[in-house]
Amino acid sequence: MVSVRFRHYKKDELAIGKRFVAWLADKRPKKITTDVRLYPSPKDTERYLAEVEARVARQFGMVGSQPALSDEEKKMLLDERALRIDMVVEFTFVVWIVEIKDEPRPSAVGQLVTYEVLYRRQFREWRPTKKVLVCEGSNVIVEEVCRKQGIDVIRV
Repeated sequence: MVSVRFRHYKKDELAIGKRFVAWLADKRPKKITTDVRLYPSPKDTERYLAEVEARVARQFGMVGSQPALSDEEKKMLLDERALRIDMVVEFTFVVWIVEIKDEPRPSAVGQLVTYEVLYRRQFREWRPTKKVLVCEGSNVIVEEVCRKQGIDVIRV
């Protein structure tokens, strides 16, 4: 079985995530990663950090070639603004992008659609991706939208 480290989960989501990992056991995933961070494109990152650095320099009257932010501060800013996929499950020929909720919500649909695009770009993923909403409860309206958006709903 693959070892999983849960990070930013809420209490209810943690229990659901653990049940989902147990459910996955017989499907033999190659790797399970939680809290996968998605960053802006390099161009957008550069622009964002330049704007923040200029604002800090103005605010504190910093002039000259000394950078207003250290590399550590820049990384912290990017990590703070990064989007986070709850779980990525890698199989040999497909990658599941997983959002965990106590019940299906419209926000999960938007998150999964967004995460899929950004994940493929950031990790240059060659395998097909599958969007998966893992939950406990139900919401027929959201589940209809999930079907139409190609999102699998798995209840654990």
